[in-house]
Amino acid sequence: MQERTLITGNDNETMVQNLSTYFGQQPEAFQHSLTLLQGERQVLLEIDIDPGGGFESGYATTRFSAPVQIENDFAFTIHPEGFLADFAKLFGLQDEVIGYPEFDKKVIIKTNNKEKVTSIFKDAGTRQVFATLENYTLQLQQGGETDSQRLLLLNIEEGVTDGTTLGQLYQAFCDVWQQVETV
Repeated sequence: MQERTLITGNDNETMVQNLSTYFGQQPEAFQHSLTLLQGERQVLLEIDIDPGGGFESGYATTRFSAPVQIENDFAFTIHPEGFLADFAKLFGLQDEVIGYPEFDKKVIIKTNNKEKVTSIFKDAGTRQVFATLENYTLQLQQGGETDSQRLLLLNIEEGVTDGTTLGQLYQAFCDVWQQVETV
């Protein structure tokens, strides 16, 4: 198993700079396992890129994850609108409309608390990141040792290694995380 690299930052700007520096020093690496530590917030970032070869087509993933402490059964899943989502709607897939027209047109939202999701995505910048991102799933799911522990996951089917882009994703992920815990 690959050893985790610790990247710290006192604020988002510093974290973005440190991510850019790290990836600037690792231009040929295909796997990254990072702990992003900002204050008391700790986010795990894992990037796995397999370029394939021969008859293999390869794959790439980027994954942000963080434990979330909440005292209820709140859950949600968000992914981009697309052909498969349109097909699934024909067979009864529930898509919540949360009141942000440009965001609602571009994503599929499944949740057990529409009002909470509406509040979580009140920031236009956060909505913009997830409205323009492709091939991803953002979800809050059961994922801990206790009933109150959940896991916030952002899985992207792409190997993102640009420090600035990762910084934007990190910021949006942390914004959602903070809203989940406080709303």
